[in-house]
Amino acid sequence: MILNAKSRQLSCIQEVCNNETNTACVCKTVGGGITAYYTVLLVKNRTVAREMLKTNEYECFSHQDSLCFLFPYSEPRTITRYYLSVVEHRCGNREKIWKDLVVSCMTSGIAWPLLYLMLNQEQVSLAGDGSIHFGYLLNLKEYTGEITEAMCANRCAKLLLELLRQEQRQHDLGISLLTAKLSKGCYQSFLELLSDIQMVTVIGQKESVKAKLRRQVEKRKDKAFRVLVGISVVLAVLVVIMLLMKLFLGDVSLFDIFRQSIKEIGTESLLQ
Repeated sequence: MILNAKSRQLSCIQEVCNNETNTACVCKTVGGGITAYYTVLLVKNRTVAREMLKTNEYECFSHQDSLCFLFPYSEPRTITRYYLSVVEHRCGNREKIWKDLVVSCMTSGIAWPLLYLMLNQEQVSLAGDGSIHFGYLLNLKEYTGEITEAMCANRCAKLLLELLRQEQRQHDLGISLLTAKLSKGCYQSFLELLSDIQMVTVIGQKESVKAKLRRQVEKRKDKAFRVLVGISVVLAVLVVIMLLMKLFLGDVSLFDIFRQSIKEIGTESLLQ
């Protein structure tokens, strides 16, 4: 399928979604010059098209009976799938990923109805460097202009909860807090969610310091225990030697043997 946008001609190379509301496809530019890739949403439903025109700032054009919206394209790397591998690769910088997710949602400028669908349809990607990207390969069947920031913030909190549960033992506090807030739909804005994430991060860092101190204390305890074991072994060996000497030499103490060896060195007596 060839699409004629205002300033470029596009060829559809992958169709991801096709229903009575819209078609979502990955397109590339055709003709000379550097090949660029885009996401195109061909909206067939006129009500949805009108709603999107109210809030969408991207390029749009018509194709047959559809109104087409042109968006940037980025490689899909679903955050829930790549989270653990990125955390391990970036030496555990998980707190930055949490904050960046919330801040990206808050400052992206994406209309709330589209952002909600992105959060709900696994269109939030996590790059190898830990940066957040949004995809537009959306099924617009559930699109509604009634979506608010509060609804997006609570959906983002649910996504964060999924990430924290992948490392449950390390983030019990964050899991408990988000679960409690989500059960009541408490978040009215992304700022409130960001505040909670920052609080969880600070408390987590304090707990991490305490854990390190505990590990150091345990190491010192282990070292002291090893020293005591060594001393016990030496004393046990000395006791065995003394018992053997008593058995074979009679009432001769270990001290007497050392004292005798000190009195005479070689063929000379130290008492002369």
